[in-house]
Amino acid sequence: MEEDRFFNPSYKTRRLVLIVVGVIWLVLTSCSSQFIRVSKKSPLTYSEHLRLATIYEANGAFGAALKEYREALRLNPRSAQAHFGIGNVYLKSRNHHEAEKHYLKAIELDPTKGVFYNNLGWVYIETGRYTDAYVTISRGLTLDPERSYIYLDSLGIIEMRRGNLRQAELLFKDAALRTPPENTRGRLRIEEHLLKLYTLMKDEKRIEETRKKIDSLKKGIPVVP
Repeated sequence: MEEDRFFNPSYKTRRLVLIVVGVIWLVLTSCSSQFIRVSKKSPLTYSEHLRLATIYEANGAFGAALKEYREALRLNPRSAQAHFGIGNVYLKSRNHHEAEKHYLKAIELDPTKGVFYNNLGWVYIETGRYTDAYVTISRGLTLDPERSYIYLDSLGIIEMRRGNLRQAELLFKDAALRTPPENTRGRLRIEEHLLKLYTLMKDEKRIEETRKKIDSLKKGIPVVP
């Protein structure tokens, strides 16, 4: 799937945080329904709903994320990003039918985003439609060659599940070489896929080497309190 999304501090982010904190304070202090109704008269913007949705999604609050993505979509019915976000929530929830529907809508609205095809490909991977997955993810690769490692990693998963272990290894290694050094999470994800592959191959030497790489990469990822 798509790489983790990070957000730089900005005025809009600070405003959003203040709004969320204010709503929580109102609830915790059991304010009257009159005040709560007043607070609803100051709705978030499209961008703020989208940003809040991604925060909820990243923290596993899928119900809240879905609600915010739908609010963003209500404000901007032609938002490919909102449909993509809804697709991501449904994919993580294993609702493949709804995920596919929203990814296809995102592609219809913006057919230039390679990552839309990659995540749609993951719907097909998880439902055993490997030919569809390969074609779809390959299309994403042609649209987004600068981040080829994302798509090569996904193609490696397809080959691994098909039982083409040597081909999968070549794809994973190619993905690892193309991943920027600073993208620790991306490198970790690929090494974890290689570990699964070497476990299937029963290659004890490479299993041990890969485990050491994984341990080293995990040390470079900051722990969020």
